[in-house]
Amino acid sequence: MPKRTLPQKAQQLSKRITRSQSRTLAFERRLTNFITTLHNRIKLQDNAKDLDNHQRYVHDTVQTICNKLGEQFPTFKIQDCGILPNGSYYHKTKILKADEFDYLIPLALALDKDVAIQHKSITKLEVDILSDTLIDVMNATCSELKTVKINAVKDGKLPVGITKYLRKAIAKCLTILHHEGKLDYKGETDMRDDSSGKSEMLLDKQIELDTGLHGPCVRLRLSGPLCVADVDLGFCMIIPKSNTNGGCYVALPIQPNWVKSFYEYPENCRVDQHHCMIVMTLKYMIHVCNKDLPTCYSSFAITTIVHNHQRKCNMEDHAGKERTLGNCLRDIANFMFKISGLKEHGNTVTVGRKWENDLPNIDIKRVNLF
Repeated sequence: MPKRTLPQKAQQLSKRITRSQSRTLAFERRLTNFITTLHNRIKLQDNAKDLDNHQRYVHDTVQTICNKLGEQFPTFKIQDCGILPNGSYYHKTKILKADEFDYLIPLALALDKDVAIQHKSITKLEVDILSDTLIDVMNATCSELKTVKINAVKDGKLPVGITKYLRKAIAKCLTILHHEGKLDYKGETDMRDDSSGKSEMLLDKQIELDTGLHGPCVRLRLSGPLCVADVDLGFCMIIPKSNTNGGCYVALPIQPNWVKSFYEYPENCRVDQHHCMIVMTLKYMIHVCNKDLPTCYSSFAITTIVHNHQRKCNMEDHAGKERTLGNCLRDIANFMFKISGLKEHGNTVTVGRKWENDLPNIDIKRVNLF
């Protein structure tokens, strides 16, 4: 059998590369079709008017509660800017139902001349109360709420445990609003276990309060025009003079420290529509794979991963590469397998609960989210 010459070998290799590229392109086309089809099925199906009425009801209910909070407990008054819409609904990545809403609740306390937000590190903060008078007012307010698990203000520091007092204050405000006939408050319930679906039995305009905290948030559950919705209230302090064109920096009470985080205005959402479709696809896939078990892939984590990819995707050195949904999903999936405990066993994918590599924080340089 005659030996192949160098040109013949090169020609053979070229054919193999061409076939490989063709298979890759075909696979990416199938992925693109899959994402498009799935997105059309999992996006919110209600018409725009009904969705707007639903979110307005949720927003106005939360604003009413926060207004009452400021009336009853002036120490916990919120800033004039009002509640700040946040989360997947407002960033256009909510899937299946409009049953989850997130808001940041900026405390006016941050504007007090006797309050100073200090950096302990790049992301860790302290909230200092500089006036003995304000310390006495804070402690008197918390004493009124009869919650004694922590000191409201100790050594001039406002602890992250202030959220326990805020949850207690919200409970009192809900009771008052109920007696005023402004809402139908059904009391407190443990929202960690709703296997019986009892909360789906909430009637029109009824509302419940979670017995515990959901991370740093106070959680409500209310019956809106379209469905029952869980609502997370993330009390925070806007860091003075931190506003940018796209948002602002806030101090969040996340155990064991106050933590610096970036709030992005929903109207300035930095993830484009192309990549929002991938965020929604990944959220649904994780939801199906993990069957609501604990996972490191929160909605925020998925959005951060896709946002990191989008920045590279839009770089000049990617200009010659065709940007398709399939191509982007493949790159993102490869990255996800590298940074977390995703395991593949035949046709089964197991989603890990811990990160195995770093995920860069886009908004705070030299810091990883996980």
